[in-house]
Amino acid sequence: MLIYSETSYRAVIRKFVDSQTRSHGLLGQLADASGCQRTYFSRVLSGRAQLSMDQGFEVAKFMELTQDETDYFLLLIEYERAGRKLYRQHLKVKIESVQKKMSSIGGRLKSAVTLDGAGKELYYSSWIWSAVHMAAGLDGNCTLEEIAQKAQLPLQLTLEILEQLKNWQCCIYENGYWRISNGNIHMDHHSPALFPYHQSWRNKGMQYQLLKRDADLFYTSVQTLSKSDAIKVRDKLLEVIQQVRNIAVESPKNEEVVVFAADLFKL
Repeated sequence: MLIYSETSYRAVIRKFVDSQTRSHGLLGQLADASGCQRTYFSRVLSGRAQLSMDQGFEVAKFMELTQDETDYFLLLIEYERAGRKLYRQHLKVKIESVQKKMSSIGGRLKSAVTLDGAGKELYYSSWIWSAVHMAAGLDGNCTLEEIAQKAQLPLQLTLEILEQLKNWQCCIYENGYWRISNGNIHMDHHSPALFPYHQSWRNKGMQYQLLKRDADLFYTSVQTLSKSDAIKVRDKLLEVIQQVRNIAVESPKNEEVVVFAADLFKL
């Protein structure tokens, strides 16, 4: 559930209820979790009363919000409870700052590897770097030949890339085998260094589209919709990106290297 497009904690609660397949009795459970009377909780949702910070924290726990989401949820409560104009303005700036940060992919993804400027530019200069990097992360220790075959690159070029990845502490070489040590690298989405990376993987995708393999998926669509719905689509896509990333992180086996590319822009 994405909450960062919401500017009211009540809207977050309603969004949570709407997202549940079995919502009957859920408002009562939320009231019980908050520690307040159910009639009072109904007044809260109608805007006639406010949750305390303690009650909001218990509601956030019930909704299983992440730490960042909980902080944002409590910030919304603090904003609505604030009485002084200047303090409300201060909190509104904080809310907008969080929204701006979380509207980008980088704001949601945690990078485990920190590369210097030159390192990141080299890594994102072409698809070959991440292809070799991820191929080294397949189950079991991989030989140079196996990685080169999976990445479809010459042996010497693959070795040069692996050696550089080892220098960046992204890969480990032991007893003639390679394995991944860190696979999480991210660059700010405004960086011009990302352009060749996106372009090279999309060009690669077009090559694979010609193979017409049933397991591959390619989709392009041009739509007209309202501004508010455009925001919803963007939020949903961010949610899917995070879900895909979580599935990859939690996957019990690393048997395939797959490429997931997503674009959404307005004309």
